[in-house]
Amino acid sequence: MKNHRKINIAHIVVSLDTGGLENGIINLINNKINKQISYYVICLKKPGVQASKIFPHSATIISLENNYTGLLTGIFKIRKIYKKYKIQIAHAHGWGQGSLTAVLGAKLAGVKIIINGEHGTFFLHTKAAIFGQKFVSYFCNRILAVSDSLKKSTIKNLGISAHKITVIPNGVDTKKFSITVDVEKKKNDLCLSPHLLTIGTVGRLVEVKNQALVLKAIKYIKENGTPVQCVIVGEGPLREKLTQMIIEYNIQDFVYLVGERKDVNEIMHTFDVFVLTSHSEGMSNTVLEAMAAGLPVVCTNVGANSQLVVDGQTGLLVKKNNLKDFTQRLHILLTNNELRQVYSRNALNSVSKYYSIEKMVQTYEKLYFHHKQYN
Repeated sequence: MKNHRKINIAHIVVSLDTGGLENGIINLINNKINKQISYYVICLKKPGVQASKIFPHSATIISLENNYTGLLTGIFKIRKIYKKYKIQIAHAHGWGQGSLTAVLGAKLAGVKIIINGEHGTFFLHTKAAIFGQKFVSYFCNRILAVSDSLKKSTIKNLGISAHKITVIPNGVDTKKFSITVDVEKKKNDLCLSPHLLTIGTVGRLVEVKNQALVLKAIKYIKENGTPVQCVIVGEGPLREKLTQMIIEYNIQDFVYLVGERKDVNEIMHTFDVFVLTSHSEGMSNTVLEAMAAGLPVVCTNVGANSQLVVDGQTGLLVKKNNLKDFTQRLHILLTNNELRQVYSRNALNSVSKYYSIEKMVQTYEKLYFHHKQYN
C-alpha cells in the first residue's frame, strides 16, 4: 500500500464486551497493515472484557465509563474526545443510541469522514426507531455491511441508497485456528469422552443464539441410539435456563457448558461437527473460525450463513428454529465420517481463499484512505 500521511481513526462502540461486532474491531486493529494509521477505540460505557485482547500500542482505548448518562451528555463528551485526539475518521458500529451519539458528536466536532458499520441488528419496532437509524445514515459518508444479504436488508428496512453501502465481509485469522492440537489431552481437560463424537457450538447464551435447539436435538439423537456429546462454549443470561433443560432432558452426562474461554481455537479441534442455530446473524465470526479449524458446519440459513456455508460442499444449511430439519441434517454428518472429511477440507480451503484476515484489513484500510483522499 502506498505511503500516506498519518490518519487518526476512531472506532465507537458501547463497550468491548463479548460479541462478533467487537471481535471484528479487535481483529482489524491487531492486524493493521498501514503504519500511518492510528486507531482509537471509544467505549461509550465500560471498556468491556475483550478490551485486553487489543495488542499493546495497537490502539488507544478511551472509556466514558459511568459518565455516559444520556444522549445529549454523550454527544458533547464524545465531541471533546474527537477534538482532543484530532480524529479524522469516525467509524461507528451498529445502530441505536450508540451510533447516534457517535455520529452527531462527530458532526459537531467537524469530523469530515463519518462511517457507520451494520453488523446484523436493526431496530424496527417503532417508527421512531426506524427514523433514528435513517437519521444516522443521513450524516454518514458511507454505510458498511458485512454481507450482501445485510446490504439488501439495510436497503429494504431503512431505504438507504445502494450506492452509499459498501460490503466488507468479516475475516478470520486462519493461522490462529488452523493449528495442531493434542486432541486427546484437550478432551481430557474438558472431561470429554475420547470415544464419542463431539458436537460443538460457540456463542453468548442469549435467545438469538437459540442453543435450546441444540439441546433438543441432542436429546432426540441420544434417544435414537447415536452416541454423541456436546460442548457449548459461552456465557450469558440463559445459562440457568439451559442448565435446567439439560437436567430435564437427562443429558447432563453428555452436554458440557464450559463458559467463556480464551482457548476456543484449541477447543474447536475437539469437535467433529460445529453447529450454529441462531435466529439471526450478520456474518458469523464463529462459523468462520470453525471453518478455519477445518470443521464441517451445520447452521441455520439466516444472515450471511448461506454465503459462508455452501450447502452440500462445506456444510449443511437448515431452516431457522426447525428441530426436525436440524436434527436430520446433523445426523447425516454424525453418521458419515467420509462426508465430514470432505466438508472439512472444503471449509478450510474456502475460508483461506475468501475470508482471510489480511484481505479484510486491506479492504478496510483502502476504504479509509480513499475517503481521506477525497474529503
